[in-house]
Amino acid sequence: MREETWYVIHVYSGYEQKIEKQILHMMQTNALLSQVCHGVKVPIKVVTEKTDDGKERTRKVKLMPGYVLIDIDFPKFEEDEEKYKEIISIVRSINGVTGFVTPTSARGSLPIPLTKGELNRIRESIGEIKVDRSLHDYQDFQEGDEIRITSGPFAGFDGVVQEDLAMHKKLRVQIEIFSRPTPVEVDKKDVEKKKM
Repeated sequence: MREETWYVIHVYSGYEQKIEKQILHMMQTNALLSQVCHGVKVPIKVVTEKTDDGKERTRKVKLMPGYVLIDIDFPKFEEDEEKYKEIISIVRSINGVTGFVTPTSARGSLPIPLTKGELNRIRESIGEIKVDRSLHDYQDFQEGDEIRITSGPFAGFDGVVQEDLAMHKKLRVQIEIFSRPTPVEVDKKDVEKKKM
């Protein structure tokens, strides 16, 4: 059984589903892509909200607007540089794709796959896998506290508290998404302090 190797491509926001469909089509029509590409997905989470009149309503929310996940078996760069670059070129030629997420913004930097941990956090967030978690009591947080997000859309991520939004029972936290610091707001009940 092959091991999945998911990469992240950066796309114009709002084009995620169009690009997903185009890649699925190309997986059937492009000889090279049909050999190396095994899946594509736009991570979407179903969110239930209460309306002002007390009714519940569900809606779909993109977990990572501006990004699409793609499962590709790249050859080893040093063994087949030409094929490697051709795969990147095919994906980048899709209208609305700006490129692969790479460790640096340097031109020619090679794409890096998601780690199993990153992939599992995404899968957990969109409900593909379930993780049992106990609820934690509200705690007092200070700027600079290291935390782990235990539930919600960013479950599994570690971060640092930037601000305690006590009035809203939320925290402003900085987490790393694709090796880039990203500020997010999370409910206090979805967070636990990391043990020192």
